[in-house]
Amino acid sequence: MHATPRRKIIRAKRPPMSKTSTPHSSVAAVISNKTAAIVVTPPTSAEDSNKRERSWRQNSLESLGAPATSTKDREYDVQHKEYVFMGKEKEKVPEGVVMVQIDSSVREVSFDAFSGRDKLKKVIMNEGLLRINRSFANCVSLEEVIMPSTVLTIDETAFSNCYQLKEVELNEGLMKLGDWTFGGCSSLERVDIPSTLKRVGGYTFSGCVSLKEVSFGAGLESIGFSAFAGCRLLRQVVFNDGLKEIGNDAFWNCSNLTKVIMNEKNIQRIHCNAFQGCSLLRKIILQSLSSRLSTIVKAGNTQVEGKLNSILGFYLGCKDEQIYLNAQAYASGGAGQPDLNLWKQIKENYLGRIDDMLSFYERKEATIIFELAWWKNKIDNPEEDSSTTREECKTDIPGPAKDTIWQYLSCASSFDDGEPETHAVEPDWDNDDATVSSQATIPLEGLEDHFHI
Repeated sequence: MHATPRRKIIRAKRPPMSKTSTPHSSVAAVISNKTAAIVVTPPTSAEDSNKRERSWRQNSLESLGAPATSTKDREYDVQHKEYVFMGKEKEKVPEGVVMVQIDSSVREVSFDAFSGRDKLKKVIMNEGLLRINRSFANCVSLEEVIMPSTVLTIDETAFSNCYQLKEVELNEGLMKLGDWTFGGCSSLERVDIPSTLKRVGGYTFSGCVSLKEVSFGAGLESIGFSAFAGCRLLRQVVFNDGLKEIGNDAFWNCSNLTKVIMNEKNIQRIHCNAFQGCSLLRKIILQSLSSRLSTIVKAGNTQVEGKLNSILGFYLGCKDEQIYLNAQAYASGGAGQPDLNLWKQIKENYLGRIDDMLSFYERKEATIIFELAWWKNKIDNPEEDSSTTREECKTDIPGPAKDTIWQYLSCASSFDDGEPETHAVEPDWDNDDATVSSQATIPLEGLEDHFHI
């Protein structure tokens, strides 16, 4: 019988420990799909560790597509994902950045510098920045933007499709807001348009489905096409007094919009379909005329609303001390017809007649008040040794004074029959509590037929 040969065991000699090695050396495991290799790296001095960290940061930036620069020019906090934007040529923010601060030396944020950075949540812009180009489009996680007062221009699509952006402060001094600037910002809830901005561009807030409130600055003159299209939570819009133009489809499909107030004095054009799809909107209140009507009704002329409705037709209405434009005139889609500037026709054919009627009642009220004051003055200050009775103190307003009242109210030129005359009806002075209302007057001569009064 042959004996089984014994296996020879070869033991590897343990290498001697160097002076710099310790039993607690750091271990890094690099695992491939088949094998595993263990690399032992001895600790280094503090200076070597700092050099390695700086080198790692720089290599990280280069691997992410950023140009190689020194850490003096750019700081990138890897642990907290923070980045300082210096505005260098073709500078792009690294992927994965959560917060960005724009250096105070930067005057313009370049095209697409931050575009598509889907982890970016906060941007701090320092004073001195003048222009924001198409810089933050598709930053889908962006929640907060701190914008300086020095910004003059925000260009097209600058913040489009920033789905998490809930609020942005547009400071006084802003001169331009381009098309699609905040289009698709579906979480945006409130916007205040500064008074220095004259135009809101096309589609600027289109698709902001959470937008509930918009404040228009005094200097705004034009609202572009589809500027607020699809803002489904918008319920009320109060335009500024200086607004001149409302673009086509400006408030298309704002399905919860129920109230619109505008000052008709400066409006020059409301384009077709401006309120198309606003199914709950019935009235566009004409603020200046409504304010005048309310004063007249409160003075006792309650019949004026019925008289106004007799001349207004389809496009306009009068109710509850309000004169309003029929919103359906701008919500029907125009039946494929070209924009014929319906508002211009309404102004020429109706608003002038409304103004004439309101002016008539305003003059009635003004002359009665003046006559009563004139009468009271004579009663309170009788001439010496005068035996004039209270009733005899009543006299008509002198012609020059009456002319002044008419000219002040800018009404005399509204009629072709010349200046009418006013005569107050004598009140019941036997009753000490007697008062005179606007209804207790004889209408200005020549105007009864004009207004069918």
